[in-house]
Formats: sequence, C-alpha cells, structure tokens
Amino acid sequence: MSRFASLLAVVLLALAVSGRLLRQPDIQGDRIVFVYGADLWTVARAGGAATRLTSHEGIERLPKFSPDGGTIAFTAEYDGNTDLFTVPAAGGEPKRLTWHPEADYATEWFPDGKSILIRSLRAAPTYRYDQFFKVPAEGGFEEPLPIPTGGYASISPDGGKIAFVAPAYDNRTWKRYTGGMAPDIWVYDLARKTSEKITDWQGADEWPMWYRGTIYYASDQGGKRANLWAYELETKKRRQVTQFQDDDVRSPSIGSDAIVFEKGGELFVLDLPGEKVTRVPVQVPSDKPATRAEYRNVSNWVGGWDLSPSGKRLAIEARGEIFSVPAEKGDVRDLTRSPGSRERDPSWSPDGKWIAYLSDRTGEYELHVIGGDGAVPDRQVTKGGGPFRFPPRFSPDSKKLAFSDKTFTLSWCDVESGKVTRVDKSEAGEIREFAWSGDSRFIAYSRPEANGLGSLRLYALEGGGLTTISSRAPPSTRKGAGSSSSPAAPSTSAPSRSTSISRRRRPTRSTPFRCAPIRLRRWRPRWTRRPARRPARTETRRRERTPRAGRKGTRRRRVPREMRRARVMHRPREAPVVRMTRPPLPGRSIRRGSARASPRSRSRRGDTRAWRPSRER
Repeated sequence: MSRFASLLAVVLLALAVSGRLLRQPDIQGDRIVFVYGADLWTVARAGGAATRLTSHEGIERLPKFSPDGGTIAFTAEYDGNTDLFTVPAAGGEPKRLTWHPEADYATEWFPDGKSILIRSLRAAPTYRYDQFFKVPAEGGFEEPLPIPTGGYASISPDGGKIAFVAPAYDNRTWKRYTGGMAPDIWVYDLARKTSEKITDWQGADEWPMWYRGTIYYASDQGGKRANLWAYELETKKRRQVTQFQDDDVRSPSIGSDAIVFEKGGELFVLDLPGEKVTRVPVQVPSDKPATRAEYRNVSNWVGGWDLSPSGKRLAIEARGEIFSVPAEKGDVRDLTRSPGSRERDPSWSPDGKWIAYLSDRTGEYELHVIGGDGAVPDRQVTKGGGPFRFPPRFSPDSKKLAFSDKTFTLSWCDVESGKVTRVDKSEAGEIREFAWSGDSRFIAYSRPEANGLGSLRLYALEGGGLTTISSRAPPSTRKGAGSSSSPAAPSTSAPSRSTSISRRRRPTRSTPFRCAPIRLRRWRPRWTRRPARRPARTETRRRERTPRAGRKGTRRRRVPREMRRARVMHRPREAPVVRMTRPPLPGRSIRRGSARASPRSRSRRGDTRAWRPSRER
C-alpha cells in the first residue's frame, strides 16, 4: 500500500504543471514563499510541489517571512482596500494590521520580529513618492519614520540603519533607463538622523538586501541585463555577483543565509556567503480556471477590419482572432483559431482570394496570409521579426504588400517569396499615408519632414527610384533617388496663377506665419463714435422691473460713462441717430439753460432735438 501511495505521489508530481511567472519570492530557512496567479504559495527550498496559502479573489502580493519564519506579512485586498496583513506560515486566517484608505505595502520585518516596515502614500505631499511607517506586528498605531521618500528597503541586522531606494521605482516598466527617475541606494542612520548614498550608477540600482557587512542589490551596470551586485560597507567597493545574459534578475529578497530571486519567470537561490546560484524547480498544482476554454462574446473587442471586394463579407479582428462575417446572410467563420497568439489588422486582397494580417505567433509580429474562404490554411510571409508594424495594404494585382513600422520606415514585400524591400525612411514621423498605383508599379506616399509638413513622393518598384512630386520639399538623401526621372528645366514663360500659389514660401519653424491684411477704418472723433459692444438703447431711459431679494420696487439701470455723452437710437430702415451736442470749446463754460448745454442737462429738460455731424467734419 505504501509503495502504491509513493507511486501515486510521483505520478501526481509529474502531472503537476511546471510553474512559470513565479513572482516576488522570499526565503527563510528551508521554505520559500512566492506569488503565483495573485495568490501566495509556499515551496521547499529544494523545490517540488507548491502549497497554496491564500485563495482570495483579490490580489495578494509582496510576502515577507518573519525572522523566525513562523509568520508571513503581505499586502492584500481582503476588505476591498489594499492593506497590510499577516498569516501563519503553515496556513490560517489572515489578520489585518492597517486601516488607512491609502494603499500600504509590506516592505520588511524589523530584526526583533515585533514590527513591520511598510510604504504608503497616506502622508506624502504628492502622489509620486511613498513614505516609511513602522507597524506593530500585533496591531496598533503606525509610527512614521523621518525619511522623506521610501521605496524597496532592507534593515541592518542591529536595526539601527535602513538601506532604501530613492526615488521610488515601483511599477515601472522601463529598462536600461538612465533619466532623472533612475533610483539609487541610500543608507539612513536612525539614531544620528544622517543618510549616505552608496551607489552612483546612472541607471537603476534597486532592491537593497543587507547581509552582515555587505549590501546586495540589483543593477544593470554591467551590461544589458540586471544582475546582482554587492557593496562592501568597510571598503566601500562594488562588485558584480551574477553574470546572467538572458534575462533580468527581478524581485530579489534576502533571508537568514540566502537570497531568492526571479529570472525568466523561474526561481533561483543564491547561497550566502558562498554566492552559489541554484535553480529551484517548482510545480504548481493549480486548476487554472482562467485558462479554461469557454465561449465569449467578442463584440466589445473588435479592432481592425476590411471589406471584401464583393462587399458580401467583412474581415474583422476581435480579441486576437480574425473572423469572416457576412454582410447579410451566411455563417461567421473563425479563420485563425489561435488562442496562443494575437492576430490583428486584416487586409483583403483585391481578387478576394487572400486575407493578409499580422500575427505574433513566432514572438514578433510577422505578415501572414490565409484563404478568404477559410479553406486554404495560413502561411507566414515575412521572417526575422523586427520593429512593431502597422496595417498592411495589398497591391491591385494581389501579389505585393506594403506596410510601415515604428522606425518611420516604409517597406513592401512579395507575397510569394516573402522578400522585404525598403522604400524610404523618414526622420520626423511615421509614414502612415501611402497608396498603390493601378498597375502595381508605383507607391505614392506622404513622408513627414522636419518642418512639420509632409512631402509627396513616388517610388518605382522597378529600379527603386524615388521622385519628389510636391513643391518646396527638401531633396532626398537616398542614393539613386530621382534616377527614374530627370529634373524639370526651368520655365521661361510667366507662371500661371496655380503655379504662383503653389510656389509661395511655406511657413517653417524659423519663418513666422503671415496674417491676413487688416482693414483700417476711417478715423472719426471720439465723441462721434458708436460705443462698442453695447446693446442698442431707446431714446429715453427705461426702468426694468428686476426683483431683488430683500428689496421691493424697481432699480434704475446704471448708464456707463461713455453712454452719458452719446446715445444711439435704432429706428427701422434708418441709420442710427446720434443724440448729442457739440463738445464745448476749451476754456469756455456752458450755462445750464443755453442751447449748447450738455446732453445730460438737455435730457433733464426733455429736449429731444438731435444734432447730426456733417460729413466734412
């Protein structure tokens, strides 16, 4: 019976799926905890079948063993918020330790095992940097640490210093980054309140791990891949520990006598102090509910599409598959049936026999063709991968495909042989506008230029000659450009109207744009001008009944100062009448009862006579 049980265990272990994408591991003694499928799993240091520790529908991450290995602190979403929790290493019910609305991330245990270091935005002046807080392991109020920013961190064995990353580099997808956000490693003395930067590499130095008199960390200083490095506190010298060239070292974490890290989705252990690397084989016996085949409504994931030449069917990209959909009657056909890859940007050939599309089945997007009716299987056209490509377009004879990519390059390929030929490359932007000639011998396209405009060019497939067909375009720098046509001789006749307009100097970055001419009005004295942006007024003042809170009756509309000297009255089918008098001469006073009184005094007496300024004035 025992032999049968052992044989069954071996068979089950062999059937267990080898785990990949094992993330954020931590080690203590002979146990390793890691994240797989947003749940926590534990496995022996030597490898084997893993054991699930959590199964909540939320995300559990950043597990950290306590110094004695009996408790695991981690970040989870059990109650709808991202907080700090602890769970026994052997399994059990999680215990919540933080209650703030902001997210709290588990960072490290203090050496005494009584407190946990977390990072949070709860008190940060901006949402760009975390800050450190000290949380009691048994629960209680958090204590902020006097460090302005916080990232990945490790605490010295005596608990008096903290090695941390600044600025925070969480959730960044940059690789080989050397800008202003590239983090460095600092050491902060909690007693003296002093800090010291121990790395000066222009790239990213992150994930510090304190082991005795050495601080291990991950850096891409040695080449194109991130490896483990070591900084000796006594000699202040740095040295490279690992020499990986295939994948980056990610999420390293230190235990009592080893460092565990992720590389290429698998787990590796670096023994200390010997610094020997060992791969940990892990089998994850998960039911994988998200990978089971099921029926889905893909109407919400429709992407590129193209209409057949007959107009009876439509090629549609939806959720990584290419479908042929009838316009009125017929069946819906899944042409590609490739759940392990993504197909996009279908293009129907003019003869209706083929559908071209882009597929990442080989790891990079390549051109494929498949029968328009689904009877002919797909065939890969291009090989060798390369930069990200944009939707292809068939030539009218259905034998060639033209496409562009993110390197600002326009190319074409032969469908039968798969040979790719470069047409042109821009230095200012992507070439998205291009078209085939009716005989499939030429490609016309718009090439973005440095002045922000586009130049129209014509490419001949026979000979590869380029011809610029738009005016005022910079000359081509390609060898042999323009070989298909000779430059036009200058015309001695007077240019036509269309020629003169097309050859006008176009504005560039160094040439200001010309404005339209401004129509100048004839100058008139100020007292004869019509007030600007004022509504027309009647001959006499009117009172408005405007109800106001707390006040009864009506109020008089306030007349602007410029309206006191000139009032405009609109009469139907007549020119506006300016009601005013001649302005007084300087140094002469006007009596109230005189004929040359001001308009204000005349209005008080009811005088409505109008004076029209003559045209001579």
